[in-house]
Amino acid sequence: MRRLAQPVSIVALALIFASIPALAGPSTTSLGVVTGAEKANVAQVAAVDGTSVYDGDIISTQPTGAIRLRIGQSQLVLAGNTTVTLHKTDSGVYATLLRGLVRFSSVPGSPIEVHGLESLVVRAKGDTAVIGQLSLVAPTVFEVGSSKGDLAVSIDGTDHVVAESSAYRVSLDESSGRDNHSPGRRSLLWIWLPVGLVAAGTTVGLILAFMSPSKP
Repeated sequence: MRRLAQPVSIVALALIFASIPALAGPSTTSLGVVTGAEKANVAQVAAVDGTSVYDGDIISTQPTGAIRLRIGQSQLVLAGNTTVTLHKTDSGVYATLLRGLVRFSSVPGSPIEVHGLESLVVRAKGDTAVIGQLSLVAPTVFEVGSSKGDLAVSIDGTDHVVAESSAYRVSLDESSGRDNHSPGRRSLLWIWLPVGLVAAGTTVGLILAFMSPSKP
């Protein structure tokens, strides 16, 4: 009986330890895949068609580069000299814009959000298909525009709508004082200013070159 019990115990322990990485390790499920790239990196490695992207990856392009990602049925396109980080949410994916210009198409069932700093969130308004873009034109100044559908834009918890074929400039700045309504939290000063769509998309031509004409 002792000789039989020892092999059984070893097998049981092996099964327990084999299950630990699956339970405690990071997810290896990709968020999407590169479908077009020129002078672009994914996690510091040169991007090529078919490169997978994962939660937490940094995607970047050189000044004359561009990259297109397919995320589910949606797409994300970075213009030249652009950097974003990708993260998974319960319902989809969000990209945080660190520099440059990002264009996105988001469809129901595969939503994409684009964030700027910690206060700006851009998404589709409702369960609809949209094509929008967000650009960083100064350290605390963004331009957001829509070329298809309406966008919902949240600025420090205040909601706005960017209608199709319109664009707005958003200037964000922390005040030197404290927000009286939220002790310990710095208040945010922001300006919401309508601008022309062309002003919000000076590199649209380059981006459209990477967008499939048969897809949003």
